[in-house]
Amino acid sequence: MVKIKKKLVIGFVLLVIILFSFTTLITCAERSFAITDYQAQVKILENGDVQVSEIFEYDFNGDFNGIIRTIGTKGSDGLQYFKASEYFPTDKELNYEQSTKGDMLTYKIYDASSNERKLFLLEYRLKNVATLYNDTAEFYWKFFDESNTSPIGHIKIEVELPSAEVSVEELKVFGHGPLEGKVSIQEDGKVAYEVFRLSSNEMVEARILFPARIIPDSSKIINQNKFAQIMEEELGWAKKANQGRGFNIIVILLVPLVILFNIFLAIRLYFKYDRELRPEVEMDYYRELPQDITPAVLSKLVSIQGAGSKDIMATLMDLVRKKYLKIEEIQTGRKKDYKFILIEERDNSNLKAHESNLINWLFYSIGDGTSITLKEIKDYAKASRNQSSFRHNYNNWVKKVGEEFKKYNYFGESKEGLKTAGKTVLMELAGIFLLFVLGILLGMQVVFIMFVLFAVIFTGFGVIIYGALIRKKTQTGINEYTKWMAFKRFLLHFSNMKDYEIPSIIVWEHYLVYAISLGIADKVISKLKIALSNQDISLMNSTYLYHMTDRSGRLNSSMFKSFDNVFSSAFATTSSSTGSGGGFSSGGGGGGGGGGAGAF
Repeated sequence: MVKIKKKLVIGFVLLVIILFSFTTLITCAERSFAITDYQAQVKILENGDVQVSEIFEYDFNGDFNGIIRTIGTKGSDGLQYFKASEYFPTDKELNYEQSTKGDMLTYKIYDASSNERKLFLLEYRLKNVATLYNDTAEFYWKFFDESNTSPIGHIKIEVELPSAEVSVEELKVFGHGPLEGKVSIQEDGKVAYEVFRLSSNEMVEARILFPARIIPDSSKIINQNKFAQIMEEELGWAKKANQGRGFNIIVILLVPLVILFNIFLAIRLYFKYDRELRPEVEMDYYRELPQDITPAVLSKLVSIQGAGSKDIMATLMDLVRKKYLKIEEIQTGRKKDYKFILIEERDNSNLKAHESNLINWLFYSIGDGTSITLKEIKDYAKASRNQSSFRHNYNNWVKKVGEEFKKYNYFGESKEGLKTAGKTVLMELAGIFLLFVLGILLGMQVVFIMFVLFAVIFTGFGVIIYGALIRKKTQTGINEYTKWMAFKRFLLHFSNMKDYEIPSIIVWEHYLVYAISLGIADKVISKLKIALSNQDISLMNSTYLYHMTDRSGRLNSSMFKSFDNVFSSAFATTSSSTGSGGGFSSGGGGGGGGGGAGAF
């Protein structure tokens, strides 16, 4: 389970990076504004005129000269008057410019604003809006239409009839616009319309049927019976709206279903393609080297990070142990350094490709062809002119380790997990596309489909990344992994084994190079120091343990620490310079009116 958790974390981190990269498509303007609230009091007069009083709440970010209000006059005889005022934070009348295009009136209202919140009061009277039929009267008006380019956070419109002497049964109220909008008859007899979050290019339209007797002075008279036709029309739109709401509910329910399905898919991928096989033999300890492989190859087997800087140190020490190199301790002032010297008479043809590559890199690219010191490696990596070359050579060495690692068949090459995840997510995306087409054909709002799309992107592509990261050990791989883990436990606990006889120093030098790649060299040295203190074993014949003794002849790990500091520092320097990590560096629309709002 540890392995799958690590892979899922890596997968979702990569996904989050991809998702956040989409935000670069949204550019931050130097200035912006938001209409956070719109409140309107609308009074229908006995002659069919309409008195409107509306308050816009603006939040300004940056400098603005004023606001814009467009009012559609279709379905009326135009405006009788218009008045604009600042309502908050001060109370003052404002100047404006009026322009006309067709049946749209545009008002540019001047009021300088800068990084502040303001309320604007607009008052106007529309002539002959309400229509008088033989069997009913109708108020049918758009307050905003598809020409409005500014989203509005909240809208509340209250329509007052000419007379309160009207029963609820005599009123028929309808609203057109976002399916989430609400219309109700309040206790005081007013008809209230409310919308939370009106998107740009969406309309808000009111339609009210009321007794003809309450607008006796109306001159907008049509000698027809219209009530039944209007009710049939509205019932048709209501049916379509309910279908739209049902469509939206289905779409919204798909979001958690998609998420749960993709979680189930990830679990299925784990159990089918990623769950580790059981080793053929379980063991607590393994007292011998499990297999003749290099320390760097071991590191790729046991660590999800693969070969790293510690494995360069392990490889060097292994080459010293195998007598392809020798090591000398040198004193520079008060500082201790170590020099690696090539043994020229040795035939390097028997070395693995990554071992030969390491020698060529360190001794010929950095050193003088015969020797190299830790300080020279550190100084070379520090120089800015060498950092690209250092990183390139390191990556080439890691690649050579990977090529050697593949020869042992520790991991399978199957990509069935990725194929399964990819096919499933493609089917999900195809389903979303069909849902989108169906929504358009049925005339539904398709904005909610975006939530399903994001669910697929977030979870589906996360599963794809997980499928791409699946690396399941073969039976050989799990068997060898189990042995090496048992060997690691042995190295950590051998000093507590009463029946364990300390082998020769040569054997322990062999063990220690693997302890470096297993990340337990310090602990093993501390335990070996105690074990050897009671043994009459000379270190003089060792290849490198002799250089790890202090003045009293006891083992210490200062040499390994020196190596670790040098390589960690070198890779932190090159990583920081290349940015690769490491060190610091519905219905309706037939009513009159319309319009929108904005700022300039």
